[in-house]
Amino acid sequence: MALGWFVAVGLAVIVRVEGQADNVESTNLDCLKSVVPTPSPSATPTLRPTLTPLPSPSLTSRQLPSDKVKIDCSNKDHTDAEIVCKDDGSCGQFWDFSDTVLNDVELTNCCIELSSFVGSSAEGARFGRTNNEELQIQFRDCDMRDMDWGGIALYANFTGNVQNANLDDVPAARLANVTLSGADMTGSHIQRMIQFEDCNFTGIRAEHGMLIHGNITENIEGDNAPPRMPMNRVSFREANMRKAEFKWINGEENKFRGADLEEAIFEFVTLDSTEMSMANFEKASFGDSRLTFASMAEASFVGAQIRNLVIQDSDAVDSDFTDATSFNCPDSVSKGCPHILADRVDFQGSKFDGSSMFKSEFISSNLEQTSWVGANCRRCVFSRADVSGADFSEARLFGSDFSEAKNVDLAKFEDAEIGNTTGIYEDGMCEDFCDSRGCSCVRPTFAPTTDDPDTPECVVNCNNVECFPESAEVVLADGSPRRMADLQVGDVIHTGRELSPVYFFSHRLRHGSFTFLEFGLSDGSHLTMSPGHYLYRADGSLASASSVQLGDVLAGAAEPLTVQERAIVRERGLYAPHTYNGDLVVNGVQVSSYTTTVAPRLAHTLLAPLRFASRMGLEIPALLDATAPRWITGAVPLGGSVQK
Repeated sequence: MALGWFVAVGLAVIVRVEGQADNVESTNLDCLKSVVPTPSPSATPTLRPTLTPLPSPSLTSRQLPSDKVKIDCSNKDHTDAEIVCKDDGSCGQFWDFSDTVLNDVELTNCCIELSSFVGSSAEGARFGRTNNEELQIQFRDCDMRDMDWGGIALYANFTGNVQNANLDDVPAARLANVTLSGADMTGSHIQRMIQFEDCNFTGIRAEHGMLIHGNITENIEGDNAPPRMPMNRVSFREANMRKAEFKWINGEENKFRGADLEEAIFEFVTLDSTEMSMANFEKASFGDSRLTFASMAEASFVGAQIRNLVIQDSDAVDSDFTDATSFNCPDSVSKGCPHILADRVDFQGSKFDGSSMFKSEFISSNLEQTSWVGANCRRCVFSRADVSGADFSEARLFGSDFSEAKNVDLAKFEDAEIGNTTGIYEDGMCEDFCDSRGCSCVRPTFAPTTDDPDTPECVVNCNNVECFPESAEVVLADGSPRRMADLQVGDVIHTGRELSPVYFFSHRLRHGSFTFLEFGLSDGSHLTMSPGHYLYRADGSLASASSVQLGDVLAGAAEPLTVQERAIVRERGLYAPHTYNGDLVVNGVQVSSYTTTVAPRLAHTLLAPLRFASRMGLEIPALLDATAPRWITGAVPLGGSVQK
């Protein structure tokens, strides 16, 4: 019995020694034909070979299975080699092709795992393509540093730890100091590298959706999101990468100059010091991404789809965003999706004609000689931007903010539609502004909606700071109107029941644009306020602004007013004045001083010390002013209302 067992073992070893690599169907390469187990250093014979240490410490995150052997093909010239692997999904374990010459090699249908190609070179090789058949090669957890594979045909998937895609594992795949310039990489993918840097992909061709992903699982956001793949100092200059996908990547000093990336996808990508000049991003999509210190001069974003693209401290001179638009917010985004958030960006001479820049911001940016003909700039912010020579002809500027913008007088507004726009004319002077510029003053017309303002469309709910915009008006004791921005403590105003002085502002912010609900009323007036602020219905009951729907009847100062329009708008400033009796009249509607944040009677009780202090002649600073003492900010509620 024992003798038979030893004979069987011996035959197995002989077959093992004389056989080919496990996953190889046929080859003319001797090193893959004769597989020799690595001898064990132990004095006791063993049937399971002990592994030779792998060449890079980075590869030790996944261990070579104990029933596999090292196949050493290193330091040789393998020109004209042919390797055809089995079509059974099996992977070769640790092929060492380091420092080899792989010119004119044909590698077909292979899955190569935990292997090394460090320092190898290849010219004219074909990896994954034979007789015009596209058979993808897989490189799993391989070390591919210092390679020079120029001018090859490559149809491959470079993947880190794809079989054991556990987010707790550290993938060991590396692409570093690699030259693949001029390669045909159509259909190739690069995923979950722990090192992807100093690579030269200049002039490659990958026309049908090359994937460069940092995450091979479903897109996960927040604390459970996997780490992003590093991509540093990789050159894609003059590359043809139409429909390529870049996702879950952090990168520095990459180059896309002159590359064709039409219909490419960039999502959850952060790129610093990136060269993108003269690149073609037509019809590409950018979602939840950030570009800092980027060079984007003369790049084309014509027809691009953009969502939450942050651009900072970058050069985008003469770039083209004609007909750019947005795509939908994911459900997980709770604060809305601006298109572009630009800060200190030079857009001089750029085009935004026909684009939809909804909620975009161009703060402290250079917009000299830019063209916005026919653009939809609803709720755009141009604060501190230089708009000298900018052409906003036929643009829609509903709710836009030009506060502190420079050289507005040198911009063109011919046939533009101005509405709820701040910073380009004095209040009430829109007609005078447009008479000399050929624009028209209109109020934005909104389709009736019952959307909840707490949905992603509502950008700001003031973090429970419920308030009115600076343009809202109250009525003084003498009957004259006064804007919230000009209202002062001590002013006596109408409250609907009686006159009462303003003794305190819980919120008084003069700068910034915020989101409010706007109601169009039956007498042609409009009331704008935060969703959680209380107002009065015609029957005397209190209701939060967010609960008011089309057809509801409100308590007007002179007569009941029916709600005919309901919309979400963006206006400047946050103001919440308080009167002794807790009420006031705003834009002809009786409203409360308080909000839904605190139970109404409790809120009124908590404010009693402040009313007493006011009557004693003590000054009470606004809660959101920097001068507010800690005892006030800690004790006074930011909401509530007095029940009737």
